[in-house]
Amino acid sequence: MPGVPDGLLRRLPAPRGEELDVVCFLGDYIYELEASIEARPHGLAVPRTLDEYRTYYALNKTDPDLQAAHAAHPWIVTWDDHEVEDNYAGLRPGRIGGGEETAADFPARRAAAYRAFWEHLPIRVEAPEGPDLTIYRSFTFGDLLQMAVLDTRQYRTPQPTGEGFGDFPRILGGGPQLPGAFDEAATLLGPEQEAWLEDLLSSSTARWNIVAQQSVMAEVDRAPDDPDKGFSMDSWDGYVAARRRLLGFVAAEGVTNLVSLGGDIHTSAVTDLRADYHDPASPVVGTELVAPSISALELLPEGYAEGALSAPHIHLFDPERRGYLRCDVDRDRIRADYRLGSTILEPTAAIETASSWVIGSGTPGARRVGEG
Repeated sequence: MPGVPDGLLRRLPAPRGEELDVVCFLGDYIYELEASIEARPHGLAVPRTLDEYRTYYALNKTDPDLQAAHAAHPWIVTWDDHEVEDNYAGLRPGRIGGGEETAADFPARRAAAYRAFWEHLPIRVEAPEGPDLTIYRSFTFGDLLQMAVLDTRQYRTPQPTGEGFGDFPRILGGGPQLPGAFDEAATLLGPEQEAWLEDLLSSSTARWNIVAQQSVMAEVDRAPDDPDKGFSMDSWDGYVAARRRLLGFVAAEGVTNLVSLGGDIHTSAVTDLRADYHDPASPVVGTELVAPSISALELLPEGYAEGALSAPHIHLFDPERRGYLRCDVDRDRIRADYRLGSTILEPTAAIETASSWVIGSGTPGARRVGEG
């Protein structure tokens, strides 16, 4: 799919013939840069105007498989950074591909991008007002499942910066976990969305509480032996205090069966969610399932996947293969199947279930099927 490399498909729709209730897509529907697009480079200039962003969506929607996906099933969508600009934060431009853009220019660009997103994707929210669009919302599936769909871009404070460059690209190994990551005033969600999410979780009567958000929530240190490498300050690792607030709230309020769905890092991952990764006694309060990218590559340096897997709370970390995550939910368990392809360059390439995981109701943490 051209320019559709990132995000989480709860289950892949046609042409693979799977019967689905919903497709959940967690951002980067378009890519304003081509750095990791191998399947179908688009050749377009970096967009800044409404017409230019519209051209990106129009190009994507010429893809017959993407058309089939939208025709076959309902979608739940949110955005990440590439719908506007790589690694932007609130009204601060991103640092990769931003050129000479200034903070004064960025609101107009974000307004154009948000308008094009709203025009082209199936989302039942009011039209944007300038550079603002309220997209966070919730869905319920009877008393089985409640899903909070978050926006971790529009309201976030800037990524921490300092020696090592706060949003250092993962392709270069990432950077250190900077002191600003522990700033109590820093936020990914903004105060209003944080309060909304806490209220939603504390009042839930559903068996499963799903948080659909853009990035990886668990701590991921890809280079545990190198204090100057390994972290992405663009993920929740750049907002440790905000993560502690959320997962600490989950623990304090006794929120059960919390499952975070994530994307962004072009990697299949399964993790335990802990309120405080710097406290060995911190309990597991939820489970995280991170879907792989559909076609975008994740070019980590050698050994960095193994470095991430050395953490006891990370059970799967596979950046090598593309695909999607399929989840089956009933009252007793969630089964998660990582469906991965042999190549992204052949439309008839085989897709296989590379691994399956089960989360039991009342027991946070995932167990790999066939183990234990």
